[in-house]
Formats: sequence, C-alpha cells, structure tokens
Amino acid sequence: MYNAIDNSPTLQSIISKKNAFVLGKGFIAEPKNNNLIQNEEIEQDLDTAQVEQLNSYLKEVNSSSENLIDVIKPLINDFNSFGNCYLEFVRSSDSVQIFYRP
Repeated sequence: MYNAIDNSPTLQSIISKKNAFVLGKGFIAEPKNNNLIQNEEIEQDLDTAQVEQLNSYLKEVNSSSENLIDVIKPLINDFNSFGNCYLEFVRSSDSVQIFYRP
C-alpha cells in the first residue's frame, strides 16, 4: 500500500488534502459560552485557570516536548493512508503522556 501512495502524486495530494481538512487549525480549549450551548447534564464548566492548564498541556503532551498537533498529524496520515493508526497513553501518578506509534 505504501508503494501505491508513494508512486501516485494524485493519491498523495488527495491524502494530504484530507489530512489538512481533518486536522484543521489545531486544538485550543475555551470556556463554555452559555449562550451557544445549553446542556443540563454538565454540572461544572471549566474555569479560566483550568482552560489555561489544558491549553498548556496541549502544547506539550509528552516528554519529547511534542504538542498535540505533532502527535495527531502522523496519526491522521496513517489512518487516511492505511486505515488504522495507534496512540499510546502513558499514565504516571501526576500526568498522562500521549505518543504516536507507527
């Protein structure tokens, strides 16, 4: 399958465009806007400090100093190219790290 993708500029272009559409502009956490979302099941919204903490985490999701986009980009490419992909979540007592696994 890799040879088919590697030898076809058209297929490479299609996969590249699809990857760009899936990834979009990236990830950012924002506080919930109560005017846009009305959900009674959510008991507590994220406060500003929690949003800042989450955005900080998204900028460095593992010990290799990769941000979430660095991890998700090859994952999306694998899924769109081969139909499967793998993430590894490493839990420790104080954090969760996310790694892409080829």
